[in-house]
Amino acid sequence: MSSAVVAALLVTCLAVPRPAAGAVPAVPPAAAPAPGPRAPAPPAAAPDHYAWGRVLAVLADEERELAGVRQVVQLLRVRVQSGPERGRVVEVSHAAPAGVGVPRLQAGEAVVVVRTQDATGLAYFVVDRFRLPPLLAVFGLFLALAALFARTRGVTAVVGLGVTLLVLAGFIVPQILAGRPPLLVSLAGALLIACTSIYLAHGVSRRTTVALAGTLVTLALAGGLAVVAVSLTRLFGLGSEEALYLR
Repeated sequence: MSSAVVAALLVTCLAVPRPAAGAVPAVPPAAAPAPGPRAPAPPAAAPDHYAWGRVLAVLADEERELAGVRQVVQLLRVRVQSGPERGRVVEVSHAAPAGVGVPRLQAGEAVVVVRTQDATGLAYFVVDRFRLPPLLAVFGLFLALAALFARTRGVTAVVGLGVTLLVLAGFIVPQILAGRPPLLVSLAGALLIACTSIYLAHGVSRRTTVALAGTLVTLALAGGLAVVAVSLTRLFGLGSEEALYLR
């Protein structure tokens, strides 16, 4: 059976939800009297909205001690450059730890602005510098160098990297968030990545197929050892506050 068929079977199995172990069929409750009128629910808070903007001016710049940490607090005038509020000029605050090597924001810089709702209403904050343009420039340079030095193999290797990112963002993360078994989802995603990226980077040949087979055997061994290690150490997935939130 080919690797592509195995990957398809694993993905199909993961897409079928399984009942929890020891689950008992739900028994319909007895009829209850009709409830009386309820108070209207409070309006839901508006979700945070992110956009990028341009710093027009620095209105205030000072150092304060917040929660025992010396921080640089700036008040900025920013023009929003994306989203439904494009063109709007807002005053936002920005705080960063004070110290050597921490650059202050200057007029003309691109920043990421978040609009949130607190007890006093809508508020705007700068969370970071907007780094997408330089990152795209670095990626373009990397792609050009790969094509220059490795020719077709370099381009196909970059395509394999893109497939890896698509599998991570489009399959592994959504399936884990949907409650599927993380180990099986990770193994299925690794299988898809291996079957595509190895052939894209090295071409279809007997040597590449042998390398892929070795990779698949290694994945199977890693999955089995992970199951044994988790069972022996009695890990239950609540080792940190972030894991509790994810569950």
